[in-house]
Amino acid sequence: MIVRAGTIRLNVWVVAAVLAAAALAMFNGIVNPSRATAETAVDPAIARCWRSAGPDCVSRLTLQAAKAFVARSDWELEIRSGAFAAGASALALAGNAAEARENFALAAATARKVNSGYTRARALRNVARVQAEAGDLDSARATARSIGDVQGRVDALVGVASASAGKGDLGAALESFRIAVTAARSNGTGDRRARSLSRVARAQAAVGYTASARATARSIDDIQVRIDALAGVASTLAQQGRSEDAMAFFDLAVADAGSIMDGYRRAIAIGKVAWARAEAGDEPGARRALDKALQAGGEGMDVYSAGATIVSLADVDPYVLIQIAGAQMKVEDLNGARKTLDRAYQSVIEDASPSAVKWLFNIASAQTAAGDAGGATRTIDTARKRLMSAGDDELAQKLVNRIAADQLETLLEIAVSTNPGDIEGKRNLVYHVAMRQAQTGETRRSMHHAGMIDRVSRRDAVLREIVTAQAKAGRFTEAAATAGAIKDSNKRIRALAEIALAQTQSGDLSGSRRTLGSTARELTGSGAAGITTWTWTDLAGAQVAARQTGEAKETLRAALLKLRSASNLARATWLPAILDVTLKIK
Repeated sequence: MIVRAGTIRLNVWVVAAVLAAAALAMFNGIVNPSRATAETAVDPAIARCWRSAGPDCVSRLTLQAAKAFVARSDWELEIRSGAFAAGASALALAGNAAEARENFALAAATARKVNSGYTRARALRNVARVQAEAGDLDSARATARSIGDVQGRVDALVGVASASAGKGDLGAALESFRIAVTAARSNGTGDRRARSLSRVARAQAAVGYTASARATARSIDDIQVRIDALAGVASTLAQQGRSEDAMAFFDLAVADAGSIMDGYRRAIAIGKVAWARAEAGDEPGARRALDKALQAGGEGMDVYSAGATIVSLADVDPYVLIQIAGAQMKVEDLNGARKTLDRAYQSVIEDASPSAVKWLFNIASAQTAAGDAGGATRTIDTARKRLMSAGDDELAQKLVNRIAADQLETLLEIAVSTNPGDIEGKRNLVYHVAMRQAQTGETRRSMHHAGMIDRVSRRDAVLREIVTAQAKAGRFTEAAATAGAIKDSNKRIRALAEIALAQTQSGDLSGSRRTLGSTARELTGSGAAGITTWTWTDLAGAQVAARQTGEAKETLRAALLKLRSASNLARATWLPAILDVTLKIK
């Protein structure tokens, strides 16, 4: 949905629950208004709040919804906890610290009732993050430290530290990172501890704590994970434009890789760092690392032979060789890349498992990029034989999100010829391919396949993804035309609102307002009765971004009135998102 990060964000875990239950909640709450609470007859102030777009009113409604909603499952408990946290955060930002702390306590207590250990840790982690963003750092750290699962505790502390850094509170951030490092070091032994420390190091680098990131990464015992952590930190720094710091971390990673005694593993570790350097734009450094990799296997052993041996080990897959080939292509060593990919192909043809088909498609994609048309044809022929022998449409559908985007058409062609009688299976595959193509920016092919989808709801879903890709690319006229082809009114209006938001973000404020004007006409033509809370909220978010404050308030009132007769589940689900938008109104 369009609601973006702000003072309060609609948490990812709430969104996940929303997508699973929103339709049912809206139906139960709107079609059966008898399920609504009778608070309006008891509290006139609350009754007036349903017609207000003010943050104080919406926060009160959010907390009331959280208290009235009786959660009966884990995902409902997450929704209730999220509503408490959102309302509490708004109170804290308004200066009502005491009441905010009470409601944060209710949010944490609700999260602790979740049965699933992983889900419980996730819920508490997000409560801690919201507490930190609201400035209640002591409570945030306490919530994070209460998580029983060590990895969940580390992730929560990292979230608190990052939120503190974002608010400019250096001391609080460093203290939270210190506690996170201590927790990470207690995370069992070996791989789990190493990966927890790696997570902390990357987060430290992301907020600018370079020295701390270096110390954390270098404290990792497992050398392979330490190298990955150093390369990961370097990539993070490179993405932030801090090239000098990034190169220093890459050099540390290469130095550690060079200390590995086993020649094969040394070669592959340096090769992975070379790939990361090339991806980060450091082609000279990538070339130097590749030169070291070629020498790393010992006398008479090059990186290709080393790689072929390494991929035969149980804990390494062809992804490693594809990485090295990618680095070689970046530094224009096409002949070396072809040899590396041939080694990858040789390792895969010995594997009869379904997962090997994924690697065949991805190797073929890399071979095409390396200019090895013959090798790509051979690899695809092997993939074709594997798919046809399996005769499994479900396998083809699983591959859609696991193979390189440039291989989707080939996959579709093979699958259609494999079992032409399974019409429903082919329709499903076309839908999944069209969605993936839209998500990867291949809008022309996605649009072609959308035209082949007979189920309107699925076609609309693909068109929404295409609109997103076109708007992201700044092709607003095309995006508007695509949105106009969407049949469902709510999806069409949300698509137009998304275009308007993208226009605002690109600096085209006048274009954004014109798009919002088209959206208003869509609302007039559709009739407000059929517009959902989700649509009203998305539209309000776009209006706020376009500085249409008056229009946004009216839209938010429409969203609130839609929820007034809805179920407590619907209220607890959607009010945090509405609150997020109201807080952005200046």
